Amino acid sequence: AVHQPHPLGGLLLLFSDKTGELKLKARFNALIQVQKSTLDQLNDAVSVYGSDGRLRLRNSAFDRFWNIRSDDMAAVMDFAEVAELCLPLVHDRGFWAELKARVTDTDPLARAPQKGEVKVSDGRLAQWRTQPLPDGATLVAFSDITATRQLEKAIEDRDEALNESVRL
Repeated sequence: AVHQPHPLGGLLLLFSDKTGELKLKARFNALIQVQKSTLDQLNDAVSVYGSDGRLRLRNSAFDRFWNIRSDDMAAVMDFAEVAELCLPLVHDRGFWAELKARVTDTDPLARAPQKGEVKVSDGRLAQWRTQPLPDGATLVAFSDITATRQLEKAIEDRDEALNESVRL
């Protein structure tokens, strides 16, 4: 409610019904909490960046994957700041520049879903994926595929040994 003196005398009271606005805000906040809770249940390190390159959302697996303490992450960080925190595990600045271009480029071809692999300095092999979102944001996910690749290599070695024994 707003009140002010009326020019002809008396008091003018203005009332505004904010019920719809408050309900919408509560539903929006609930939706954000559901998204955050859902992302936190994933094993993949997931982060979402706006088209301006600012970090909008990340899950707890992201912090674990990159060995980042939650208090090192400011409320609003851009991609370059996040990449600096991740550099100790993936030293290639070219990789981070290319990934940033996928996040911030407005060209639909550059924003197409992409994936690749990168070696992590602690011996892990990571698969990365980018996925454009309808609102112009981009989801970036990292998965530890070290065990999968080791298993594939063991199966290939076994198959090769079997073929060699059959040939002999």
